[in-house]
Amino acid sequence: MNDTKPAAPKQAIAPDSPEADALFAHMEELVDALPAMEAEGERLARARAAREVARLERYRKGQEKELQFIQKKFDEQMAIERAAKESGDDAAEENARYNALNLGNQKSIRYGAEQNAALKVKEALQTGGFSDLDEAHAAELDDDEFAALEQKVEEYRSDYSDTLAACQAIVDAEEAQA
Repeated sequence: MNDTKPAAPKQAIAPDSPEADALFAHMEELVDALPAMEAEGERLARARAAREVARLERYRKGQEKELQFIQKKFDEQMAIERAAKESGDDAAEENARYNALNLGNQKSIRYGAEQNAALKVKEALQTGGFSDLDEAHAAELDDDEFAALEQKVEEYRSDYSDTLAACQAIVDAEEAQA
């Protein structure tokens, strides 16, 4: 595809002019490049989906770490409660039981959040057409490559749309003259 597109028309282009010929030639280049650009668009869509999977997986892992931390604290309080009970320290036993109950509530909340996050990861994998996390990670692009691909696809779409509209205006003008 030629990287130099004809300048956007400021005024109507005459149907039999060199500018019209250049515009239609550019449209032909854009049409020829369409299959490759569709593939790039699909690659961009997969990369976007992979980014979403990665974001959701990071969140899920964070919830999992929080759950593990709370579980550790819960286990500690249960051990303190057992030791206090064995030693007959009623105040320490009651305090540890109270702490364990609070941590148990936190555990339940965090477990639900982790399970919900895991479900969202699974849904994002399905939506993105990925069979697993490894496939999603393989479709990820680094920030620079992602930005460059996004720009390339958007520039092509814009160029295609503008050129098509300009060509259609020439065809319409030619038909109006006939």
